[in-house]
Amino acid sequence: MGRNWLGGHPAVFIVEAGLSMNYIAELNGFYVRLLTQPLSSDAQTFWGVLMHLCNRAGWPERFTVASSTLLGLLGYSYSALSRARTELAEAVAVEEARIRQLAVTGLA
Repeated sequence: MGRNWLGGHPAVFIVEAGLSMNYIAELNGFYVRLLTQPLSSDAQTFWGVLMHLCNRAGWPERFTVASSTLLGLLGYSYSALSRARTELAEAVAVEEARIRQLAVTGLA
């Protein structure tokens, strides 16, 4: 998850994915991380939709997704979407901090 999937205005989600993505490796890595860093089913589904949209867009470095698009795909209320977004953003921040720490200690 070492990407900033969740920046921007609450009505528009800005996704930063990077140039070189391996969809299957990302998917497998996500499920491996869930074994030690669980997420709610809403956050997991939200992540899956973001991956799908990024894949459909051709893995641009950055793209925006309207909340209305996400609400339509997920069937969530706005408050459920907001909770899933916050949970996923916090999980990404923890993962990025862990990766930085490993790099500093030379274990990455």
